[in-house]
Amino acid sequence: MPLKTSNHSTERVENSFKHLASAAQALSGASDDLGKVIRHLDSSLKKLGLGITVWVQVSGSSDETQYWSNELGYAKVDGKWGVALREITGFHMDKDDESTEVWAFNDAPRALKTEAVDKIPDLLEKMLQQTEETTKELKAKIEQASELAFVVSGLVPNSPKEAPQSWHRPGLEASSGLHSGKRESEGEGQGGDKPAAERFRETTENVAPGTRSLPPLPAERAV
Repeated sequence: MPLKTSNHSTERVENSFKHLASAAQALSGASDDLGKVIRHLDSSLKKLGLGITVWVQVSGSSDETQYWSNELGYAKVDGKWGVALREITGFHMDKDDESTEVWAFNDAPRALKTEAVDKIPDLLEKMLQQTEETTKELKAKIEQASELAFVVSGLVPNSPKEAPQSWHRPGLEASSGLHSGKRESEGEGQGGDKPAAERFRETTENVAPGTRSLPPLPAERAV
């Protein structure tokens, strides 16, 4: 027996569906607009060449047995760096059972994307902080690596006498004796080493008679 419906119910369904179709179209347009904004942000961040993974929490909860967290980040997803979203769920007693699902921002569930937009400023601030910290750590490692490379180069036969510019540090020069000529010339006229001409004279004053004559001092040569 066919189900009878009242005219009032039919009108409600028709009106609701028409408004739903219009609302869905508007939602799709808004989602597309958000996608364009994120692609532009991705493009700008890619030009910086950061290569640093950063995550900030969007929402989450934890109780005595389990936890979950939705996060916005900048990470490498499917081989490409960009703004991303991830969902983490797990149990405190079994960390090996933790589940993590990661999406490029525009591929994530719409509800998660909408929720994460407010956290974009937090993400950029954390990216700045992480970049500064990474730069500081990297500079320290470069200094350490330079010292090790300098020591090793001194153990290799016929190695260059002149160290790379990054190795020209006061501590290394003092211990190795490199660049002594540079230090001597810098000390002239500053109460340090004596001028070259005076040192030359002192070293030749006690030459035994009959030995080969020495060339004149630079100041005594004819112009």
